[in-house]
Amino acid sequence: MNSKLIEMRIVAEVVIEKNLSEIHKAYERGYMMAMYDKHQIGLKHAYDKLNLLLPNGYRNNLSFGEAMQLNSAIQSFLSTKLKGISYGKEKQTIS
Repeated sequence: MNSKLIEMRIVAEVVIEKNLSEIHKAYERGYMMAMYDKHQIGLKHAYDKLNLLLPNGYRNNLSFGEAMQLNSAIQSFLSTKLKGISYGKEKQTIS
């Protein structure tokens, strides 16, 4: 991953961290509406919400390969964050 993509990934991670509760609400909404593949559908809702929060023109001037690399890195980070929140909630209700 080149330096431009690393900088863009960091911007996305900062946006995720600052808006995690709002993104998690979108995840939960998708998760609850889904009949199957609940995590994947919840993740798509969260990713759509993230795209609305990112700066305009965020992905301009990226090649297809660069965009795919960036999306993969962002989705991995987002999935990890959301699983951590969900795991924490499940753990609280069990205790």
